Amino acid sequence: MFTGELAESRQTEIIIRDIDEYAMELLIEYCYTSRIVVDEKNIQMLLPAACILQIEEVQITCCEFLQKQRDPTNCLDIRAFTDTHSCRELLRIADRYTQQHFIDVKESEEFLFLPINQL
Repeated sequence: MFTGELAESRQTEIIIRDIDEYAMELLIEYCYTSRIVVDEKNIQMLLPAACILQIEEVQITCCEFLQKQRDPTNCLDIRAFTDTHSCRELLRIADRYTQQHFIDVKESEEFLFLPINQL
C-alpha cells in the first residue's frame, strides 16, 4: 500500500478507514519491533487490519492462532471469519476439520445457524 505503485505511496497524509485504533497501535508496534501478541481479545480486529494493510506476517500469525483455537464448537465461526478475510489455507484446514469432526460439529450451536447453501 505505502511502498508499491498505489496512490498512497506518493501521499504525505493518508486517511485509513475501517481499522480499529487498538489494532493499528499493535501493527505500528509490530513494524518497529517485529513482535506481536495475538489473543482472543484482539484477533477479530487484528486480522482484518493486517489484511487491509497487507502485513502478511501478521496475517499468518493470526491464522496460526485461530488454527490452534479450533474445536468442534467454533470451527464453523472460524471458517466464516477466515473466509471473509481471505485466509485460504486456514479455510481449507477448517473445512477438513469440519468434515473429520462432523458428528461433533453438527451438535454445536453454530451449526444450527449455518446458511443452507453452506450445508
